[in-house]
Amino acid sequence: MTGAAPRVLVFSEARFAMDMSGRLLSEDPGVNADAWARELPGESLSPVLAARALLVEDPVGSPLSGETLALPHYVGLHQSVLRLPATWAAIRRSVSGADLVLVKVPGVLGTLATLAARRRGIPVAAEVVGDAEGVLRSGALGTAGRLLRPVVGVVTRFVVRRAGAVRYVTERELQRRYPPAPDAAVASFSDVVIADEPSWEGAEGGAPHLVSVGSVDQLYKGHHHLIEALGRIRDEFPNATLTIVGSGRRMPFLYETAREHGVSDAVRFTGYLGDPADVAAVLAEATLFVLPSLTEGMPRALIEAMAIGVPAIASRVGGVPELLPSSATFAPGDVTAMTRLLRELLRSPERRRELSTAGITATRRFSSSARAAALADWQRTLIGLADGG
Repeated sequence: MTGAAPRVLVFSEARFAMDMSGRLLSEDPGVNADAWARELPGESLSPVLAARALLVEDPVGSPLSGETLALPHYVGLHQSVLRLPATWAAIRRSVSGADLVLVKVPGVLGTLATLAARRRGIPVAAEVVGDAEGVLRSGALGTAGRLLRPVVGVVTRFVVRRAGAVRYVTERELQRRYPPAPDAAVASFSDVVIADEPSWEGAEGGAPHLVSVGSVDQLYKGHHHLIEALGRIRDEFPNATLTIVGSGRRMPFLYETAREHGVSDAVRFTGYLGDPADVAAVLAEATLFVLPSLTEGMPRALIEAMAIGVPAIASRVGGVPELLPSSATFAPGDVTAMTRLLRELLRSPERRRELSTAGITATRRFSSSARAAALADWQRTLIGLADGG
C-alpha cells in the first residue's frame, strides 16, 4: 500500500451533541472518535466517524477527537422516518470519498450507508452487534415496530450479505439469524474487555440487593419487568432492594412502575455512570446481577458483572445462552419465571457461589489478550478490503 492511508467511513448509531462551531461532543468519556481510531490502525487506515448530532447552543460533554461527520439527528422510529430523506442525502454525499464503509448492524444509518456505498462500488464491512427483529418483536417500539419486524429482518439480512467482511459479537446466535455471504471474511469477538482479576467478594449477610445495568431510552432492557418481580418477592424478602444503573427518556415510566408495585422505597436509580469505577462500586454491593432484557446481542453489562464474580441471571435472548447455563435464565418478559428464579437463588448462597465461579470461567474468552489477537486479525481484514484485496 502506498500514498495516503485509505479513508474508512465508520457509521455509528450513537447520538452526540454538536456545538455552534460544528464540533461533536459526548457525555460519555468512553464513547469517542478515539475508540474507533483504536480499532483501525492509523498508519494503515484513516477513520472518519459519522453519527447523528443535535445542534445545541451550550452542550455538555467532551469534544470528540479525530475526524467526525455530523448526520441529521433523530430519536426513535417515528423521527427516523420523518428525517429519512435528509439522512439519505447526507449519507450519499459522505460516502463519495471513502475507500471503505464500516457499518454497525442493526441500524438505519448502517442500512442507508450500505446502499449508498454499493451504488458507488465502495466495499462494505459490517459489525453485527444486535438482533433487529428481536428489538421489534419485544414490543418496545410499539405496534408499528411489530408490524415492521419482517421487513426489518429482510433488510438487515440484505445488509449483512452485501458486506465483504462481517464481525459478530456472538459466537453462534447472530450468525444464525443474519448469515454472511458465502465469500465474506467472518470474525467473532466482542468489544468487551474484562477485568484481569475477579474483584467481587460476595455481598452476603445483609438484605438481598439486586443490580441491573442498561439504557433506559427504550423498554427492551426489561427493567419494568424486574421492578415487578421485586414487588413479588418482597413477601419473602421484605428488605430486598434494586439498583438500576442507566438513564434515558423512559425513566418516568420506571418511576411509575415502581410506585404501582409498591417498591418506590426499594428501587434506586443512579442515572448514567460514566466512570467504570462507579459502576464497579455498585456491582460490589450486589447479591445478584439481573439482566431482564427482551432482546440483546452480546450483553456487555452481563459479561462485566460475571467477569468480576457477581452471580448473574438473565433472560434467554441473543448471546446469553453462550454465557449462562439454562438454569440461570428465564424466558424474556416472563415475570413469573424471573420471580421464581430470584426466590430460588436468594434462598441459596451455595447456588450463588456456584454461579459466581461459573461466570468467571465463562468470561475468560473476553480477556484483553484474546481480544487483542482477534482485533489484529480483523484489522488485517479491513486493510485488505479497503486496499481492494
